[in-house]
Amino acid sequence: MDTFLYSTIFSITCLWASFRSAFLSLVLVIYMFPLEQALQSGIPFLRSGIGLETINIAIALVVAVSIFSQIFRIPQYFWGWINTSTAACFCLYAWSLFTLIWSPGKAIAFDIIYSGLPYFIIIVVLAPLLADSILNFSKTCRAMLIMGIPISLIFLLSPEFDMSSGRLSIHFNSAISSNVLAVGEFGGYLIITAILFQPKNSIVFLNYPLRVMLLIAGSVISIKSGSRGQFFGAIIVSIFLIPVAVQIKSISKFLTTVISIMVFLISIYYIYNITIGDLTSVSSKRFDLNEMLFGTSSAEGRLSNIQTLFFAWISSPTACVIGLGTGAFGIISQTGELYSHNLTADTIFELGIIGFILFITCVVSAIKSCYRLFVYCSMEQERRSVVTVLIGYIAYQLILVNKQGTLWGIPLLFLFTSIAGRLEKRISFEEEDNQAEMPDLLEVDSIVVKNSNLNILDIK
Repeated sequence: MDTFLYSTIFSITCLWASFRSAFLSLVLVIYMFPLEQALQSGIPFLRSGIGLETINIAIALVVAVSIFSQIFRIPQYFWGWINTSTAACFCLYAWSLFTLIWSPGKAIAFDIIYSGLPYFIIIVVLAPLLADSILNFSKTCRAMLIMGIPISLIFLLSPEFDMSSGRLSIHFNSAISSNVLAVGEFGGYLIITAILFQPKNSIVFLNYPLRVMLLIAGSVISIKSGSRGQFFGAIIVSIFLIPVAVQIKSISKFLTTVISIMVFLISIYYIYNITIGDLTSVSSKRFDLNEMLFGTSSAEGRLSNIQTLFFAWISSPTACVIGLGTGAFGIISQTGELYSHNLTADTIFELGIIGFILFITCVVSAIKSCYRLFVYCSMEQERRSVVTVLIGYIAYQLILVNKQGTLWGIPLLFLFTSIAGRLEKRISFEEEDNQAEMPDLLEVDSIVVKNSNLNILDIK
């Protein structure tokens, strides 16, 4: 029964996204990995062999069909696809491939790149095309919340998800379980979107309760997954951006915003304590301060990885410029880890000053685009909040990429930076079009005035 239900709902969603809703296709990309796990809980076929790739292949096809169908509907559809942020991102990945020439960890790097290349194409190259306007991304935010409901229910209620290993996951066999980091990241997206997105023309008695419930669900899911960075990162981003998302025009609005932040903090405090209290000692120990600083996958371990890369990098004059090479950490390190779990360190030490400049250019350009978008949309509440959500996603990913994954395994940061650059370009394009039309309008007006004067003179 579950197999038929899950398969039917997913198939209908994919068909609808392919031909009718590009914004829904973008949500499928962002939720790809948590959605995959939710479906695996009800469809056993997806847990092994070709089934492990089925959902990803299906979403890739949805993205391709959706883009193809949009080309004929939206004028200048590809405008803004290549922008400063995207160009720097593409150059960064190209440079990563080029450094394989001198990398001591070629074999490790080839394995990572081989598994990550399809996701790079789907998420970084193609998916930004699915966001062609602020209105479209606003629909994406709504869909993120709506699709978050069934996925949250599955994570929290499905018997297939359990805490037997101390973290919320599905166990495929005695040795393999689902990706808990993706589950925690999903919870973080729910927190950020539920807090920052301020939709207009929505049913008030459904809007606010729904967002509160999703905030609670996202927090509980992040905590139960044991993903500390995902939970705390989403909370920190949300707190700092609440005043940005809300348009404050009066003292009453200011007080309302302050009270909202206080209520949010108190709610998170109680949700955290209640959820931690229900966990086993193994699960709750992950959130112990000492464990986060010095335990498994701790800050100490990440700093040690950075230190290892730094000493190898500083000892080679050429490496300072061109880097040690992609995958070098797996050979240099004695820990058995394949990468440092810190993208900033990877870009500096494995890709050198060249790689770091490209990375910074990508991020800084996206920040500038977000600022211009915010200025453009700041006077309208929903559009303002939509831009704030995009800023939140970028900030959230910047936190995550410096605690987990590698360049070829965490491309969602570059999805959002590319979207920021594309939306800013498309708004600039619309403004240029409007300004180009202005002289013609003024000329027509002047002709009308002259003709009116002539008529008046003739009458006299």
